[in-house]
Amino acid sequence: MTAPAADPRIAELLEAIADTAPGHTTTWISRGIEVTVYGQRRYELHTPTPWAVITIAGRIRAIRSWQQLLDLVDELAASTSSE
Repeated sequence: MTAPAADPRIAELLEAIADTAPGHTTTWISRGIEVTVYGQRRYELHTPTPWAVITIAGRIRAIRSWQQLLDLVDELAASTSSE
């Protein structure tokens, strides 16, 4: 398993997905934002699979890349810290 980008959080997320039993939801927290992933193929970790259900801060999101996921997490974390 190799991370598709330099950000170490991607490697952490992919490791969490790989360590989760098939058919179970992976929960991962970054910058205080909860991310859940269900249905991601563990042998296709280079990109989110189209049918994976990815929830960020309680809302299902259409994610096409792991970097996009991190960008949304960073955006949400910044908006909640400025409130």
